[in-house]
Amino acid sequence: MIYFVLAEEVNRCKIGFSTDPKKRLQALSSSSPAFLRLLGVIEGELEDEADLHRDFAALRAKNEWFRYESPLVEFIQKAVAGSDAARKIREMARQKKSLHQSPYEIHQHGHFEWDSEYGDYLILFGIHNGTYLYDLIKEDYAYVDWILNEADFDEDIAEVVAHTVNRMRMAGII
Repeated sequence: MIYFVLAEEVNRCKIGFSTDPKKRLQALSSSSPAFLRLLGVIEGELEDEADLHRDFAALRAKNEWFRYESPLVEFIQKAVAGSDAARKIREMARQKKSLHQSPYEIHQHGHFEWDSEYGDYLILFGIHNGTYLYDLIKEDYAYVDWILNEADFDEDIAEVVAHTVNRMRMAGII
């Protein structure tokens, strides 16, 4: 299960995975100087947790802790309430054909490299060489649109970009 724990005093939210979220909250609370509150739990696996970490990478404070601000606040509220958007995101994360579950296929083309520590693709070409795909989508959508609609890249490159754009849209990030 995917759980969301809030440390209100520091405005941080942990997105984690556990088979027993209440027990996990107790373990976290015993070593935390801040009061921790369980915001909610949704169905999900480790893959779903990793996808959420990737989706909210721009809000990452440290490791699995994220700044508790928009759009994460809204996502958690919708997810815990069982909204269709949150359910669709979790379904996408579970699809075996998800490109994020096989990032090394893209590395062969030399256009992207998977950074497992950051949880995102690093762009290895053009004017945005060295930029993470998530950041590029947020900062220069005109370039992303060019990749998707005008550039002559292999089909899988455009598919990686389109997949990430769609996930960010569904999560309300863009």
